[in-house]
Amino acid sequence: MEEVVNRWTAKRMAALVMEIMQGKTTVAEASRSFDLAPSDIKTWVDDVKIGLKDALRTKPLEVKEQYERQIKDLQEAYGEAMLELRARKKSQFHAGHGGREMILGLRHQLKDDGLEVSLVKLCRWFEVPRRTVYYGTTKAQPKLQERFVTPIKAMIEENPSFGYRTVAHLLGMNKNTVQRVFQCKGWQVRKRPVGFRPRIQAIPSLAKAPNERWATDLCRVWAGRDGWTSLALVIDCHTRELLGWHLSRSGKSKTAESALEQALITRYGCLGKVPTPFLLRSDNGLVFTSRSYTALVKVMGCSRNSSRRTRRNKTGWWSASSVP
Repeated sequence: MEEVVNRWTAKRMAALVMEIMQGKTTVAEASRSFDLAPSDIKTWVDDVKIGLKDALRTKPLEVKEQYERQIKDLQEAYGEAMLELRARKKSQFHAGHGGREMILGLRHQLKDDGLEVSLVKLCRWFEVPRRTVYYGTTKAQPKLQERFVTPIKAMIEENPSFGYRTVAHLLGMNKNTVQRVFQCKGWQVRKRPVGFRPRIQAIPSLAKAPNERWATDLCRVWAGRDGWTSLALVIDCHTRELLGWHLSRSGKSKTAESALEQALITRYGCLGKVPTPFLLRSDNGLVFTSRSYTALVKVMGCSRNSSRRTRRNKTGWWSASSVP
């Protein structure tokens, strides 16, 4: 092994490879001894192994066939690499989707371009388990017990406006169970029954003369040590004059009634029926629709008009509260 070799013939290369395969020397030792690149020696060893494998075949492959096969493998590897690069570029449009949606979307896009790519390759390229793609999540149909469905159905057929809370209370059932039955069967109450509060047309509050239309409302005011208090105001819609007000810790109907009575005393000097009936405008709050307040308005001989609660400027209490 110490002799100087000027030319590496096939015989000498075969002898060196046999020594390496027999374990007499290694690739590193041969590289240092003969001043050869380790990659060249490894190539010789690989060629010898391929030749031995081909020699043991029943029908040995010729050198030309081996070369053509290697070229074909390289072409397939290059084509697959380019296809993977194209798929990765298209995957940018599916960044927000999950693994299964992304793989199926890419496959359809490549198929539209005339490229048929298997799910196996797509899953290998994007490191997505094939099980995720093959098996989609299936949600089982909900199972309802007849001992809950039968009484619920009978009650809502008799009273169609009942919701799940009312049905659960009357039947003594858990409201979550009743709500689940309502959802699965589609028995939810889509439209609520119309209440007793009137809904009028939203028109501006315009008055051409005094004592033609009054407006009243209730608001919350911070009173320092006393905390939050309720302030009731009554104004004339024509003159924008503050006729009466009352401040109390509770926002009951008595607060609004006291403000209205003070407005009557301010304008007419006494309580009771007014000489000329006018229109009293307020919202549909519980205070102004209470029995005691509506009774007071009736005693005055006036008519009450309701405005939408979302349009507070129609009642005019903003202007009233700004009066010094």
